[in-house]
Amino acid sequence: MTPARLRPVTPPHRIAVVAADHDQIVGREPVHRLAQTWGCDLWSYQHGHITVMTARGITARLHDRVLERIEDTVAGVALAG
Repeated sequence: MTPARLRPVTPPHRIAVVAADHDQIVGREPVHRLAQTWGCDLWSYQHGHITVMTARGITARLHDRVLERIEDTVAGVALAG
């Protein structure tokens, strides 16, 4: 499977791709190209494939991102309704 060939249904402004700069499984470049191809945010961390999950601040960043999107959705529904 080549993710860059897929076209997400989710709009790019709602997608964040996480890159581990020391990833020795996938590699850094394919992840950076994916974010560029999809036109979405790229979050780059100086970690490996698995250790990126423990990157300082990543949990809070993901939490904040989800809350922003929920608030955007709720605001959109309120305007439409």
